[in-house]
Amino acid sequence: MEHIRLPKVESVRLLDRVSPRRSRVGTLYLTATHTIFVENEAGVRSETWVLHSLVCSMEKQAASASGCPLIIHCKNFQVLHFVIPRERECHDVHLSLQRLSQPETYEELYCFSFNPNVDDEERRQEWDFLDLKADYRRMGLPNSLWKLSTVNQHYKVSDTYPADLFVPESATPPVIVGSSKFRSRGRFPTLSYYSKENHAAICRSSQPLSGFSARCLEDEQMLEAILRSNPRSDFMYVVDTRPKLNAIANRAAGKGYENEDNYSNIKFQFIGIENIHVMRNSQQKMLEVCELRSPSMSDFLEGLESSGWLKHIKAVLDAGIFIAKAVAEEGVSVLVHCSDGWDRTAQVCSVASVLLDPYYRTLRGLMVRIKPLHVTNHCPHLLLRCNHQVGDPKEVSPIIDQFLECVWQLMEQYPCAFEFNERFLITIHSHIYSCQYGNFIGNNQRERIELGLRERSHSLWSYLWTNQADYMNPLYRPDHSQAQGLLRPSTAPYCCSDSAPFGGVHPRGEVLCIQW
Repeated sequence: MEHIRLPKVESVRLLDRVSPRRSRVGTLYLTATHTIFVENEAGVRSETWVLHSLVCSMEKQAASASGCPLIIHCKNFQVLHFVIPRERECHDVHLSLQRLSQPETYEELYCFSFNPNVDDEERRQEWDFLDLKADYRRMGLPNSLWKLSTVNQHYKVSDTYPADLFVPESATPPVIVGSSKFRSRGRFPTLSYYSKENHAAICRSSQPLSGFSARCLEDEQMLEAILRSNPRSDFMYVVDTRPKLNAIANRAAGKGYENEDNYSNIKFQFIGIENIHVMRNSQQKMLEVCELRSPSMSDFLEGLESSGWLKHIKAVLDAGIFIAKAVAEEGVSVLVHCSDGWDRTAQVCSVASVLLDPYYRTLRGLMVRIKPLHVTNHCPHLLLRCNHQVGDPKEVSPIIDQFLECVWQLMEQYPCAFEFNERFLITIHSHIYSCQYGNFIGNNQRERIELGLRERSHSLWSYLWTNQADYMNPLYRPDHSQAQGLLRPSTAPYCCSDSAPFGGVHPRGEVLCIQW
């Protein structure tokens, strides 16, 4: 509350984004957690609530005779255009929101003050709702080929990995430790997804510290162990999700990628997904196009194309498709990495899993897949990427936004394959940034334990499951052909021709439905 310069402003106008002439007049309140606009019209009790943690940026414009405009951009893409009567009041609101929307410590995050009035036992049940070990058991793990390793029990091998990880049965602790020393941030190859039907696996890691000529016997043995864990294949893919030029540049800094001459029976594949800075700029350009007032269709489409957003979505999907086909159709295991094995690696492994496994296309299954890949161990920079606290703006990037967009694109092509609707994705997206729940707080498992999130905050997954009726897709059919086995989406753009129905648009399911 000490950061609020002005708790209440009357005679504030909230403009309609489409038609600014249409506006609502009311009172603006600033609380410790929310900005609240209450409409004053007689007989109407309309309230607009915005969490401070959802505020991304603000624009205070020059005052005019009608007042001083303040435009608030939110991380869930909501835009609020207020007109505050006096410039001094607008200045105080602006400064207050700047501080309230940028917590400086964990203790200021909303999840630590959010209190839905449940007892400790209910809170424990919330956090126990998703059992990752149960998902691994569903995959048939552990087994004679893969084991649960405790080599990272005290986070000494890799501080960004969880304590328990699945590794090949033949991988000894010295091999794992040796491999970790040869991988950026100690992120050695570990299991992400296992196909019990053909023993093919998706593993992830960070880039090797290979430079132009360095090699590591333990790392080579680690990849050999992954290969031997798939008895039906005599080679494995190593997928580097970076553009090749970026990977070569990393070699000059002593990092880089695997040398096929040193690793036996691997096939190397570059994918070419751009880095976080390109993605951040692309999303900003795309949002600017979406916020244009009354644009022509040609202006909108040209702006969307120039943003590159859909090109990047296509790149992530293409990478997931390559990996999914390698596992399901070729029966080949795949090791995936980018630079540090965080952002692109998480996206690609997640997309591939959704394509491969119908379980991850269910309501509960998607929550299970998001938890380990994007929260527990796979994206250690989650705090920075989501801009939860004051930090370097260059570290912010729409990593999870892009994954959810990829899932939505797949839903458009396969409307009967997914148990959930787009409202489910929108709700998850909003709560990733709201900080209302503790699921997306902290950068790694160790930090989350130190923060005591299970004891001090609440879990989003239990809330979503309780309200599952709101998120069900009425077209979903578990026995439908779309809901069975591997999805094979097309990422081709719309093809306009006289032979195509509906004015040149191919039937749903044949091409990527590129929409925003």
